[in-house]
Amino acid sequence: TDFGFFENRAGGGMLIRDSAMDIVNCTFRFNAVGVPPDPQIQNDPGITSDGGGASVRGGQIVDNIVQYTRFINCTFHDNFSARGGALALTDGSLTTIPTQVKVVNSLFYDNKALEITTLDIFITDGIGTAIVIRKSIFRSKPAITSRQNGGTGILPVH
Repeated sequence: TDFGFFENRAGGGMLIRDSAMDIVNCTFRFNAVGVPPDPQIQNDPGITSDGGGASVRGGQIVDNIVQYTRFINCTFHDNFSARGGALALTDGSLTTIPTQVKVVNSLFYDNKALEITTLDIFITDGIGTAIVIRKSIFRSKPAITSRQNGGTGILPVH
């Protein structure tokens, strides 16, 4: 597997692959990943990238239970990427373990994304991918986009 592909295009501040951890009381600020389009070059798409602040790909199983990566009391602001200026939850795990993320008591603002519908969080809806968001504030609209629901800002319920 080419790790360089993911390292250069995902998780400007932090790339989490095939693991579960708690990120507590952290600020993700002024992180960027990818290359914006060059205005001097006609139809330049730039480089597609996910998760300016952080990117989570895959999870971890402990005692036959899929574990969550948790962002608790975190702030994401002034981050940049093509999709998910603050946070991206995407497929691309080296294993078949789905991505599982909980965001609790966190703040998202002033993040930028080339795809304007993904200023804060971008989710690819893989089988078993799950995100739980509790007591968090988003100052962007639309803040959350998933491929499954077309960017309405409302997470799909399964």
